[in-house]
Amino acid sequence: MGITHIPQQVASTVQDAAEGLKYQGNRLLDQGWDKNWVRTVAVGTLVTGAVLLASGKRKAGLAVAAAGTIFALVEDPEGVKKVWNNIPDYLDSGHSMLSRFEKFVGELTIQGEKLRTVVEKVVRQ
Repeated sequence: MGITHIPQQVASTVQDAAEGLKYQGNRLLDQGWDKNWVRTVAVGTLVTGAVLLASGKRKAGLAVAAAGTIFALVEDPEGVKKVWNNIPDYLDSGHSMLSRFEKFVGELTIQGEKLRTVVEKVVRQ
């Protein structure tokens, strides 16, 4: 007998929970999760690094992003190489999208000014 007595209901609940966790773990292993854990860690650290960088925590963001890059290199070095080689294309696409957005905002501003002058003329009369 131990120091305290554990009621049977609690003991069976704990045992059921342990069996459920064992079942879930075996299911994950059957689905190949043990092979993809490095990819999961790589993606998670890269996203976390991006969030930290966006929130202004540069040092922490760079450190976490560097760790994510290392995990990504371990998982798929050829994929990382392809992404690295395509960065100029991604930057060009982003630049053209920003240029289009800038033109749209400029035209919207012009239309807003025209509308404001028309409304002012109507109000003055």
